[in-house]
Amino acid sequence: LIQAALKTLLANPRVVRVETETAFREALNEDIDLIISDYSLPSFDGKRALAMARDLRPNVPFILVSGTIGEEAIDSLLAGATDYVLKHKFSRFAPAVQRALQEAGERKARREAEEALKKSEEKYRHLFEESRDTLFIASSDGNLIDINPAGLKMFGYSSKEEILRANIGRDIYRSARRWKEVCSLLEAHGYVEDLEVELKRRDGARLIALETTTVASNEEGNVKIFHGTWRDVTKHRELEAQFLRSQRMESLGSLAGGIAHDLNNVLSPIVMGVEILKEKHTDPDSMRYLVMVDTCAKRGANLLRQILMFARGVEGRRTPLSLIPVFEAADKMIRHTFPKSIEIVTDIARDLWRVSADKTQIEQVLMNLCVNARDAMPDGGRITISVRNEMDEKSGPYVVVEVSDTGRGIPPENLPKIFDPFFSTKQTGTGLGLSTVSSIVRNHGGFIDVNSVLEQGTTFTIHLPALHRGSEEVPVTPGPSDFPLGNGELILVVDDEAAVRDLVRTILSNYGYRVAVAADGIEGVAVYSKLRDEIRLVLTDLDMPRMNGAELIRKLERINPDVLVVS
Repeated sequence: LIQAALKTLLANPRVVRVETETAFREALNEDIDLIISDYSLPSFDGKRALAMARDLRPNVPFILVSGTIGEEAIDSLLAGATDYVLKHKFSRFAPAVQRALQEAGERKARREAEEALKKSEEKYRHLFEESRDTLFIASSDGNLIDINPAGLKMFGYSSKEEILRANIGRDIYRSARRWKEVCSLLEAHGYVEDLEVELKRRDGARLIALETTTVASNEEGNVKIFHGTWRDVTKHRELEAQFLRSQRMESLGSLAGGIAHDLNNVLSPIVMGVEILKEKHTDPDSMRYLVMVDTCAKRGANLLRQILMFARGVEGRRTPLSLIPVFEAADKMIRHTFPKSIEIVTDIARDLWRVSADKTQIEQVLMNLCVNARDAMPDGGRITISVRNEMDEKSGPYVVVEVSDTGRGIPPENLPKIFDPFFSTKQTGTGLGLSTVSSIVRNHGGFIDVNSVLEQGTTFTIHLPALHRGSEEVPVTPGPSDFPLGNGELILVVDDEAAVRDLVRTILSNYGYRVAVAADGIEGVAVYSKLRDEIRLVLTDLDMPRMNGAELIRKLERINPDVLVVS
């Protein structure tokens, strides 16, 4: 009867019939969709069969068929039977089977969906936890709901509980106004993608990130939560800024070098002309005005030298040098010239390694940094100068110079610009002090760092490559201070500035020399070729049109390898 009913209900049903407990247990191992059991069986009963089925195949529907109804029916349903059909009401059998199979199919589909969801959640959680970018979930008012470990690291929080107390607009964004702008974009478009934003670490340090955020809404369209990512691009942007700054400084250097060269050509005749006039006009009034003109011209020339040093990276005269006497001499000068309200503290190691350096330029570096420190403390303070050896495993030995002050500090927005030429926050000054320092340090193969905290002070740290121990300082023998008198020797002067040529010719003639002149390198080669047997020395400018000084020297050396040239 049951088999006939099943064939009517189902297409090609496969029916397995068992009568013993052993056979039933074996059948439970097969792929079955429905269990139908009589309550009374020869060797065991339906109650026992139900218990076995619930134990071994809990998801398979179980229908009991019995001739009577009583407490056993209720007990069976309570024990997990899907349905209970009386034999004398067998018309209920078909609906019971259909309902049982339908509910079983729904439960199976639900289980599969739950398992798929669980796997998806596990996969999402794994991606969430392991992502190197910061992933976050936040409420529409900016309160963080969840954030991954990368977020803790990025923002400098020690625990998840701590960062989840943060509000994006208040604690994550550097500007609450910018957060409101982003919220407006989210409301208008439902998402933002790769939007560059400025964030902050817990300690206040600036972060630059690319934000991608989407909005999750309910059926009514009300904003519920934000799902977003922050990708930290701070280092990338800093490298870009350094590159652009380097490009800008290179461009400024070229421009400044050209201007400085032209101005130098204007100042040189003035300086030389003053020297000639001093010999002709010796009365006190004339000398007073000439000294004033000479002083101003030389100040201008000194400024031009700083510009050219920045623009061209002038190397200077480098020798193996001990910095101890250099810094001791600077210490004495600073103590005598700086206000008494400024305390000077020095800590100079006595076993300093030598460096290959130009003494004058190192003195200039130290004085520029100390003057900056003094100007940062108008009401007094402390300047600390320390010099020590430092061995870097990768880069080798360095002599490290630190100049610290307790002044006002440098605003964070100005730090990237302090080494730019012509940048200054002072009412007076050229803006070349720190750019010159940076240029000198770079040209010595070193590097300079700065650390500054507002209202606490600033520290400049310079690393200069040290020489091997035992390098001796080569003494420099000063030459005679008086210009040597000539005896009719012929000197060739090559310069594209007519005023410079005329003044040099006048000065040399006054000292007993004969002078030939040329307006550029090509003319210089022609004059030298014609008078090579008479010319004893060539004075040449380096920057000239058509043929510059360096090319001129190479041409002259081909004509006469022993030619004497001063450039």
